[in-house]
Amino acid sequence: MKSDRPARAWMALLAAALTAACADERAGSPGDVQSAASQPSQASPATIANGLAGQIGERVHVQGVYQGFMVRPCRFPEEVRPTSLTRSDWLLRQEDVCVYVTGGRPSGIAPLDTSRVGETVNVIAEIRQDEQGRIYLLFLQGEVSP
Repeated sequence: MKSDRPARAWMALLAAALTAACADERAGSPGDVQSAASQPSQASPATIANGLAGQIGERVHVQGVYQGFMVRPCRFPEEVRPTSLTRSDWLLRQEDVCVYVTGGRPSGIAPLDTSRVGETVNVIAEIRQDEQGRIYLLFLQGEVSP
C-alpha cells in the first residue's frame, strides 16, 4: 500500500500558505495577486485536498512540476478533481500528487509543447471547487522557475 506521506506534506504546505495569506489580509494588505506573489510561503497540489472547503476562493502561491496533459504519474486525492474542466487545463504535480489548473498557464509554455513537462513552475492561483465539491485551481499568473 502506498503511503500518503507526500500528500500530507503538500497539504501542510498549502495550509501554511493560506494561513499566511489570511494573516496578511487581516493586517491590511490588499490581498491582490501581487501581494500573494510576494509571500514566501509555498503551497502544493496535495495540500489543496486537506479540508480546504472553507478556503475556496483564496489565492495561493503554488510551486510544483508542470505536467501538461500527462496524467500517467498522477494520483488524485479524493478531494481533488480527477478530470479537466476544459481541453486546455493542465496538471501541476509534486511527487505523484496532481491537481488540475484551468484558465491559463505560465508564460513561455505553449499548450501542446511537451518539451516543458517536468519543469518547476511557480503559480498564483485561486482555489476553486466543482459541483461535486472537488478542488481545482484557477490560474492567475505564473512562471517557469529559473
